[in-house]
Amino acid sequence: ISETDIRDATVITVGARTQDGGTYICESHFLRTKQPSVIVEKIIEFVLYYRPKTIAIESNQFQVIISQELMKKLENTKRKHPEVEDCQVCPIVNMKKKELRIMRLQGLFKAGLMHQRRNHMNLEKELLTYPGTHDDGPDSLEMMDRYLKPATEGQFTMKSNNGLNSKFPNLNISFMAS
Repeated sequence: ISETDIRDATVITVGARTQDGGTYICESHFLRTKQPSVIVEKIIEFVLYYRPKTIAIESNQFQVIISQELMKKLENTKRKHPEVEDCQVCPIVNMKKKELRIMRLQGLFKAGLMHQRRNHMNLEKELLTYPGTHDDGPDSLEMMDRYLKPATEGQFTMKSNNGLNSKFPNLNISFMAS
Protein backbone atom coordinates (compact mmCIF):
# COMPACT_ATOMS: atom_id res chain seq x y z
CA ILE A 1 0.00 0.00 0.00
CA SER A 2 1.46 3.32 -1.04
CA GLU A 3 2.75 5.61 1.69
CA THR A 4 2.87 8.67 -0.57
CA ASP A 5 0.33 11.46 -0.20
CA ILE A 6 -1.55 10.05 2.81
CA ARG A 7 -4.23 12.63 3.49
CA ASP A 8 -6.50 10.54 5.69
CA ALA A 9 -5.44 9.16 9.01
CA THR A 10 -5.99 5.79 10.51
CA VAL A 11 -7.59 6.59 13.86
CA ILE A 12 -7.79 4.27 16.84
CA THR A 13 -10.19 5.49 19.53
CA VAL A 14 -10.43 3.84 22.94
CA GLY A 15 -13.38 4.73 25.10
CA ALA A 16 -15.34 3.69 28.15
CA ARG A 17 -18.95 4.22 29.17
CA THR A 18 -19.21 6.20 32.39
CA GLN A 19 -21.74 5.52 35.16
CA ASP A 20 -23.80 8.56 34.11
CA GLY A 21 -24.17 7.18 30.58
CA GLY A 22 -21.48 9.42 29.16
CA THR A 23 -18.35 8.48 27.30
CA TYR A 24 -14.76 8.84 28.45
CA ILE A 25 -12.27 9.06 25.56
CA CYS A 26 -9.18 7.24 26.82
CA GLU A 27 -7.19 7.39 23.59
CA SER A 28 -7.51 9.02 20.20
CA HIS A 29 -4.47 7.85 18.28
CA PHE A 30 -3.82 9.09 14.75
CA LEU A 31 -1.56 7.03 12.48
CA ARG A 32 -0.42 8.38 9.12
CA THR A 33 0.10 4.98 7.55
CA LYS A 34 -1.87 2.50 5.51
CA GLN A 35 0.41 -0.45 6.31
CA PRO A 36 -1.84 -3.11 7.85
CA SER A 37 0.91 -4.61 10.03
CA VAL A 38 1.71 -1.23 11.66
CA ILE A 39 -1.97 -0.54 12.33
CA VAL A 40 -2.64 -4.01 13.74
CA GLU A 41 0.41 -3.82 16.04
CA LYS A 42 -0.85 -0.52 17.49
CA ILE A 43 -4.34 -1.95 18.05
CA ILE A 44 -2.84 -4.99 19.82
CA GLU A 45 -0.75 -2.65 21.98
CA PHE A 46 -3.96 -0.93 23.12
CA VAL A 47 -5.70 -4.29 23.64
CA LEU A 48 -2.94 -5.42 26.00
CA TYR A 49 -2.98 -2.12 27.86
CA TYR A 50 -6.74 -1.56 28.20
CA ARG A 51 -8.08 -5.14 27.91
CA PRO A 52 -11.33 -4.29 26.08
CA LYS A 53 -14.18 -6.69 25.45
CA THR A 54 -14.62 -5.58 21.85
CA ILE A 55 -12.73 -4.02 18.99
CA ALA A 56 -15.25 -2.36 16.71
CA ILE A 57 -13.95 -1.95 13.19
CA GLU A 58 -15.59 -0.32 10.21
CA SER A 59 -16.21 -3.00 7.59
CA ASN A 60 -15.33 -1.23 4.36
CA GLN A 61 -12.71 -2.13 1.73
CA PHE A 62 -9.41 -1.28 3.45
CA GLN A 63 -10.77 -2.07 6.90
CA VAL A 64 -11.66 -5.63 5.82
CA ILE A 65 -7.96 -6.26 5.14
CA ILE A 66 -7.08 -4.84 8.56
CA SER A 67 -9.86 -6.82 10.23
CA GLN A 68 -8.64 -10.13 8.81
CA GLU A 69 -5.04 -9.48 9.88
CA LEU A 70 -6.22 -8.24 13.28
CA MET A 71 -8.27 -11.39 13.95
CA LYS A 72 -5.24 -13.59 13.26
CA LYS A 73 -2.96 -11.47 15.43
CA LEU A 74 -5.55 -11.29 18.22
CA GLU A 75 -5.86 -15.09 18.35
CA ASN A 76 -2.09 -15.40 18.73
CA THR A 77 -2.13 -12.69 21.39
CA LYS A 78 -4.89 -14.48 23.34
CA ARG A 79 -2.73 -17.61 23.57
CA LYS A 80 0.11 -15.62 25.16
CA HIS A 81 -2.11 -13.28 27.22
CA PRO A 82 -5.17 -15.05 28.64
CA GLU A 83 -6.32 -11.79 30.26
CA VAL A 84 -7.57 -10.66 26.83
CA GLU A 85 -9.21 -13.96 25.83
CA ASP A 86 -12.72 -12.41 25.88
CA CYS A 87 -11.80 -9.66 23.40
CA GLN A 88 -13.62 -9.92 20.06
CA VAL A 89 -13.43 -8.10 16.75
CA CYS A 90 -16.85 -6.79 15.73
CA PRO A 91 -17.51 -5.25 12.31
CA ILE A 92 -19.49 -2.01 12.05
CA VAL A 93 -21.64 -1.33 9.02
CA ASN A 94 -22.53 2.34 8.74
CA MET A 95 -26.02 2.80 7.31
CA LYS A 96 -26.35 6.55 7.91
CA LYS A 97 -24.41 9.34 6.25
CA LYS A 98 -21.14 10.18 7.97
CA GLU A 99 -22.14 13.84 8.35
CA LEU A 100 -25.31 12.94 10.30
CA ARG A 101 -23.44 10.49 12.50
CA ILE A 102 -20.73 13.02 13.37
CA MET A 103 -23.22 15.84 14.02
CA ARG A 104 -24.75 13.64 16.75
CA LEU A 105 -21.56 14.16 18.76
CA GLN A 106 -22.23 17.89 19.12
CA GLY A 107 -25.22 17.26 21.37
CA LEU A 108 -23.26 14.81 23.50
CA PHE A 109 -20.47 17.35 24.08
CA LYS A 110 -22.99 20.12 24.85
CA ALA A 111 -24.78 17.88 27.35
CA GLY A 112 -21.47 17.11 29.09
CA LEU A 113 -21.61 13.44 28.16
CA MET A 114 -18.25 13.36 26.35
CA HIS A 115 -15.15 13.51 28.50
CA GLN A 116 -11.65 13.61 27.07
CA ARG A 117 -8.08 14.03 28.20
CA ARG A 118 -6.27 17.23 27.30
CA ASN A 119 -3.73 15.49 25.07
CA HIS A 120 -6.16 14.67 22.24
CA MET A 121 -5.05 17.62 20.13
CA ASN A 122 -5.64 16.04 16.71
CA LEU A 123 -9.15 14.94 17.68
CA GLU A 124 -9.96 18.31 19.21
CA LYS A 125 -8.75 20.14 16.10
CA GLU A 126 -10.87 17.97 13.81
CA LEU A 127 -13.93 18.37 16.05
CA LEU A 128 -13.56 22.16 16.19
CA THR A 129 -13.03 22.53 12.44
CA TYR A 130 -15.75 20.08 11.36
CA PRO A 131 -16.88 20.02 8.62
CA GLY A 132 -13.40 20.48 7.26
CA THR A 133 -10.71 18.73 5.30
CA HIS A 134 -10.27 15.92 7.83
CA ASP A 135 -12.96 14.06 9.75
CA ASP A 136 -11.33 10.72 10.57
CA GLY A 137 -11.09 11.46 14.31
CA PRO A 138 -14.75 12.46 14.72
CA ASP A 139 -15.81 9.50 12.56
CA SER A 140 -13.88 7.04 14.74
CA LEU A 141 -15.18 8.71 17.91
CA GLU A 142 -18.79 8.47 16.73
CA MET A 143 -18.47 4.76 15.92
CA MET A 144 -16.77 4.02 19.24
CA ASP A 145 -19.45 5.88 21.18
CA ARG A 146 -22.27 4.20 19.26
CA TYR A 147 -20.80 0.76 19.86
CA LEU A 148 -20.21 1.11 23.62
CA LYS A 149 -22.62 -0.93 25.69
CA PRO A 150 -24.73 0.60 28.48
CA ALA A 151 -23.10 0.91 31.89
CA THR A 152 -25.22 -1.90 33.34
CA GLU A 153 -23.60 -4.62 31.21
CA GLY A 154 -20.59 -5.31 33.37
CA GLN A 155 -17.82 -3.70 35.35
CA PHE A 156 -14.17 -3.62 34.37
CA THR A 157 -11.21 -2.14 36.17
CA MET A 158 -9.00 -0.45 33.65
CA LYS A 159 -5.37 -1.56 33.81
CA SER A 160 -3.59 1.74 33.73
CA ASN A 161 -0.36 3.48 34.59
CA ASN A 162 -1.47 6.93 33.49
CA GLY A 163 -3.78 8.12 36.25
CA LEU A 164 -6.90 6.40 34.94
CA ASN A 165 -7.08 3.79 37.70
CA SER A 166 -10.83 4.07 38.01
CA LYS A 167 -13.69 1.71 37.31
CA PHE A 168 -15.49 1.92 34.02
CA PRO A 169 -18.63 -0.01 33.20
CA ASN A 170 -17.47 -0.86 29.70
CA LEU A 171 -14.34 -0.47 27.65
CA ASN A 172 -14.18 -0.57 23.89
CA ILE A 173 -11.69 0.03 21.12
CA SER A 174 -12.97 1.49 17.88
CA PHE A 175 -10.82 1.49 14.79
CA MET A 176 -11.48 3.58 11.73
CA ALA A 177 -9.40 4.15 8.64
CA SER A 178 -10.24 5.99 5.46
